[in-house]
Formats: sequence, structure tokens, C-alpha cells
Amino acid sequence: NGTVFAPVRESPFPFGWGYRHVLYTLTADFRIERHSAEFCLPALSGDREDDGTPVACEAVQYVHGALRLPGSAVALLYGVNDCTSARATLSLRQIDEFLEFTHSP
Repeated sequence: NGTVFAPVRESPFPFGWGYRHVLYTLTADFRIERHSAEFCLPALSGDREDDGTPVACEAVQYVHGALRLPGSAVALLYGVNDCTSARATLSLRQIDEFLEFTHSP
């Protein structure tokens, strides 16, 4: 659905949690040109916090691929809690908005 959240900051596990994702673009000579802030993808579980708000993201998420879809969208392929595969689809407009920082060496 194109929603992203700030990463989880509290440790639910003794190790192997709190992965961070950042989108970035590269120049022709492979230098970082633009990049996003850290983000995580929405939780698949539909679980809710004690106050009723949706859980932002699982403690273990790992984006391992991106695929340009027909039209103007990109699929992010990722794993959840080292046992489930998932796909999040973002429009190119959303990705352009995420790339809020310019890298100037």
C-alpha cells in the first residue's frame, strides 16, 4: 500500500533485530546521488499496539530485491522474521518523495 514507518527502536530479541532500509540512487560512476531516511515496511500480521495503532513493522525485515513493474511502480521483495516472504509495491512518485536527501561529497 506504499506506507512506510520509522524503524523499531526497542529490542524484542537478544540479537538479530532492527534492520534498517534506505533507498538511494547512483550516478553513472556508482556514487550515491540521493538517499532516503531509514524506513521499515508495514507489518504483515495486522497486529496492533496496546493503544490500538497498527504495529509499524516486524523486528526482522530484510529487503533483498527490487523489481521495476510495468507502469510506474517498483516491488520491494523482502523477508519477515526469517521465515516469510513478502512484497511491497511503491509508486515511482513515492520513491521520488522518499529520496529527500542529496549527497554532495
